[in-house]
Amino acid sequence: MKILVINEPFTAYFCRTQRWAARTRGRVIRAPDWLAYATAVLEKKYSGRVALYDFPARDWGRAEFCDLIKREQPEWVVLDTTTPSIYSDIGYAKLSKSLSPQAKVIFVGPHASALPEETLQAAQGAADFVAIGEYDYTVCDIIDHYSHPERIDGIAYWVDGQVYRTQPRDLIENLDDLPFPPGIISICWITLMGGSFIPTWTLLAAEVAPTDAHSAFGPRSCMASNTGFAVPGT
Repeated sequence: MKILVINEPFTAYFCRTQRWAARTRGRVIRAPDWLAYATAVLEKKYSGRVALYDFPARDWGRAEFCDLIKREQPEWVVLDTTTPSIYSDIGYAKLSKSLSPQAKVIFVGPHASALPEETLQAAQGAADFVAIGEYDYTVCDIIDHYSHPERIDGIAYWVDGQVYRTQPRDLIENLDDLPFPPGIISICWITLMGGSFIPTWTLLAAEVAPTDAHSAFGPRSCMASNTGFAVPGT
């Protein structure tokens, strides 16, 4: 089984992980930190079968996306969503399924979290699942138990033209349990932030309360991690 976690392309210098998703005026591209944490959780269980691709940082576009899907033939594709890019994101979900017919698509990110039912309706089968809110563990749970989606908390899913939504997922109680993202130094070398001449990574030391207003940016737990957390390999 192959799982691809993808920060897919949109317009040039479009950054999904800044305070609000937009084309950056300073051409600064932040690393896909939330996708990276979900990848780390997946890697613990599906080691060697998970890969994270940051398309904007590599200046890759539609052609490279098609090449990747055709070459890897993934069973699972995880795509980030934002409001400015949502119709493009749905288009890449459709591409994933057309080029890898066995693929199931999971939408994550602010737009799908804020409007899960509407997003699945708009996708019309191009996306199979939405991981609502913080998705660090939810994505792995979907892949583990996709045949019984009604048992997975914190998701919406598409079956036979109908959208279903499960009960909310409990928030993460201990952020220190999250594994550190794999290969993060190589990711940061690609996504050098403005004013930085060395790799820079945003360590999630605390997460904010998931209010309705904040859900547009990305709901997270209201929980602080141990500030003595050590970065592996340092």
